[in-house]
Amino acid sequence: LYLSRLEKDALRIQFQMDMLKKYGQFLVQHHFVVGFLELLQRTQNTNKNNIEDSILFRQLNSLFTKLVLDNDFSAVYLLDIYGNCIASSNKSFLGKNYSFRPYFKQALQKGSFIYPALGVTSKKMGIYYAYLVKRGSKKLGVCVIKIRPMYFKLTSGPLVKNVDPEILNL
Repeated sequence: LYLSRLEKDALRIQFQMDMLKKYGQFLVQHHFVVGFLELLQRTQNTNKNNIEDSILFRQLNSLFTKLVLDNDFSAVYLLDIYGNCIASSNKSFLGKNYSFRPYFKQALQKGSFIYPALGVTSKKMGIYYAYLVKRGSKKLGVCVIKIRPMYFKLTSGPLVKNVDPEILNL
């Protein structure tokens, strides 16, 4: 019985990880994501408020918010090539720089990266799925999906016993 639950959990985790990968691939090819990053690069020297007032910015944030609500993600956000958060389902991330985060650096180098860490803005534990956004060979930015560790909803019970909930920010 326990092995059966473990096997079910393993299959569920594999399915959810495959879905996260598909969401990442969807986002890095989405015309709102690529279009907004290209718009940002073209208008670097103009007023930032003009970009944040753009229809594309609002559409992008709506897309991210819908993904969060529909999938129980913690956050979805977009970083420019310098690590600045330029669009997000969580407004408190906007304007913050995440260039020091390993998920950002590794996604720029490898194309994608998964990284568990405590959020520097949210102060909550998360698993960060980061994906490089590019047009042809030109790197434009990094799209990040943050999920809560409990996203995987294991039915077999905890793999580690006696974990202090404060550590996990539950």
